[in-house]
Amino acid sequence: MALGRLQLTPGYSRAIRHGLFLAGLAVLAWMLYGAWLTASDVSAGEAYDARSYWEAARGQMYGRPVLGSEAAYYYSPVFLQALAPLMALPFHAFLAAWYALTAAALAWVARWWLPFVLLTGFVGIELIRGNIEPLMAVAVVVGMRYPAAWAFILLTKVTPGVGILWFAARREWRSLAIAIGATGAVAALSFVVAPGLWFEWIRSLLENTGVNIDWAYFPVPLLVRLPIAAALVWFAARRDAAWLVPVGATLAMPALWPVNLTLLVAVIPLLGWGRQPAVADGGPPPAEPVGRSSDLDNPKDLVEPDQVGRVAGVEV
Repeated sequence: MALGRLQLTPGYSRAIRHGLFLAGLAVLAWMLYGAWLTASDVSAGEAYDARSYWEAARGQMYGRPVLGSEAAYYYSPVFLQALAPLMALPFHAFLAAWYALTAAALAWVARWWLPFVLLTGFVGIELIRGNIEPLMAVAVVVGMRYPAAWAFILLTKVTPGVGILWFAARREWRSLAIAIGATGAVAALSFVVAPGLWFEWIRSLLENTGVNIDWAYFPVPLLVRLPIAAALVWFAARRDAAWLVPVGATLAMPALWPVNLTLLVAVIPLLGWGRQPAVADGGPPPAEPVGRSSDLDNPKDLVEPDQVGRVAGVEV
């Protein structure tokens, strides 16, 4: 230690990051456990987004309250079909599993920034409500290297899928084809299983086009925000600024509330990304893994998108 200045060794730096990550996990667990206790099999508590998914799987999936209402459900049929095993559980058990899934997604993306992310307030609120933004953040990060992951976004909130313009702007045509093709393949399989639901979903989207939502939110129509988001993603691709892709995707949300800013957590692992093509185009792995080298002192501390399958063992 020099006079007037503290110099941290790599070991101390790593310990600090690990401590911050564990502190964030503790706060996250405490917060979600408290929210889970306020819910029951007959009451959603504050988890009304999670409840809307669960109820949609048990009744009329579409034709529900308009976009922006607490009980609204406007994702494609694929979403509930994929979650059928979870949806078969009583609501309280489903909510526990759902909270575990979305919390793991947030922890993987945020890494040692997790406690600071939770301090924003809106991230915690969105987690408690049970919305899918943490899973969307994972899809954006993973999708930059494995384009098929964009199918999750295109088949749920739809318009944030504007992020795939990243591949078009960089002329990564194979990656773009994989993103679109994977989406089409999953949709086709779902359509074969339940064609009627797909017609209902399209009808519900058309009926809610231009709906005026008078809640407190960013009062800029999607038709204005969407071309701006597309231009931002295009600019990001030309400038190798992948961290701007989740910004564009957030701007392209069907309806934009402060809690939707949760998707911006995907910015953290995308800083420094963008110098290499996606794996789908046969390019080599990125020259610099996800994250800024100045923030990390040991290669084993890096968290790359292809480690998404190891959420439980995330390194920070």
